[in-house]
Amino acid sequence: MQKVDARIILLGTAGGAVTWGSADSSAMCRYGTSTALVIGGKIYVVDFGMGVARQLTKANPLGRPESQIFEDLQTLFITHMHSDHTLDLSNLLLCGYNQGWPSHRVEVYGPWDRVLSPCFYSDLPESDVWTPGAEKFVNDLLVAFEAETLDRVYGAKKRSPQDMIVGVNVQRPGVIDRDTHGKFCQSGEADPEVKLNHNEAPVDPFFVYEDDRVYVTATLAEHGTMYPAFAYRFDTDEGSVVFSGDTGPSENLVRLAADANVLIHEVIDPNYARWQFGNPPYTPKQQQALDVVFKKHCSVEVVGTIAQRCSVQTLVLNHFVPGNLPQGSWASKVKGFDGRIIEGRDLDTVYLANV
Repeated sequence: MQKVDARIILLGTAGGAVTWGSADSSAMCRYGTSTALVIGGKIYVVDFGMGVARQLTKANPLGRPESQIFEDLQTLFITHMHSDHTLDLSNLLLCGYNQGWPSHRVEVYGPWDRVLSPCFYSDLPESDVWTPGAEKFVNDLLVAFEAETLDRVYGAKKRSPQDMIVGVNVQRPGVIDRDTHGKFCQSGEADPEVKLNHNEAPVDPFFVYEDDRVYVTATLAEHGTMYPAFAYRFDTDEGSVVFSGDTGPSENLVRLAADANVLIHEVIDPNYARWQFGNPPYTPKQQQALDVVFKKHCSVEVVGTIAQRCSVQTLVLNHFVPGNLPQGSWASKVKGFDGRIIEGRDLDTVYLANV
């Protein structure tokens, strides 16, 4: 049987809406979080942090001329609607006018619309405050750039952007409320060494997308009041890859990632507080802000235990916060995992055949 090209490319590995930089020459220069999965000559992209268009150009996964690099995009996915996961989607599309675009209309799967809950937002101006999901988000992007795209369509006779890209809200399973999931209790028994978040909705993996190369499922991750936040699993003939998205320790993720070949998981440094606020002690307001961050992200010191519970073969550390620590600062802090650990760098490639 002929082997199929199957690889993961870490386009950007930094977390947060921050242009990470440092005067320390040993520190990494990381672009915003985005990962490409290349399967059988097609490119699937999960999340669109700062620099994704540039990084995909540099990676050039299929060795195309620069004017054709984006032609191999198949389907796109957003884990959640925070800006560090979405803000360069427009750049990818608009650069596609000059760097190629698929003949089909590219679907962007992501969160459904949500209504904010007064249980979590005490100062809502009215009872039903809605925020957009993937469908409206993409539509609004197209409207925002109409000054350019209409000129391209009617002046340069280019394709309409509405024919190039469309947002698709992931279908919400009936068990999940339209509102934020705080009313639910965490299901399953937690590992005693990992304190799981107990306001997470217990959800079995649900269907998102399939074609002749991939079968994609998702679950609800634990990302505080940013809801829904997804983790995705891609099953292929060559192996399985799970993208955690942004999440604290999560039983849902453990179920989704069971026996996967690769788990790509976000991490935050336990000393993040010093980057944000300097040395302690911290004011009550600062401590409250830190508590929120650490509930919705996963410390590098516990991610190994999570990967071990999932029985994955390879753990890839990603979405680093802070994003400017020297290479080698992360993998040594992983505990409790006896598989392969990869401390991700921008443009690293992980071949599924080698995991």
